[in-house]
Amino acid sequence: MKHRTFFWFILPTLSAMILFIALPIVSVFIQSLYVQHEQVLVVSESCGPFGCTETTSIDAEATAKIREEQWRHWQRKSFPGEWIEVESQDSSGYEWQQKQAAGQ
Repeated sequence: MKHRTFFWFILPTLSAMILFIALPIVSVFIQSLYVQHEQVLVVSESCGPFGCTETTSIDAEATAKIREEQWRHWQRKSFPGEWIEVESQDSSGYEWQQKQAAGQ
């Protein structure tokens, strides 16, 4: 069988395999990278003359505290020699430093 004939013979099968096998696997992998951040939700109930309604809001201070604790945990978890993000000396932001010791 000539190469050109073989190519046209196998093209529908290859395209179907790519469409139905490879693309869903890639899609699942990409979607697994997008994870929702943890947030502290506050549910409050407001009652009026027409009944009660529940509203859900995000507690920004508690959420910031959780993220700060997670950030500190990742700093402690890192190994010596790894680049970590630390607060800058003038507290204007963050900078990257190489971790020196296990307790840093």
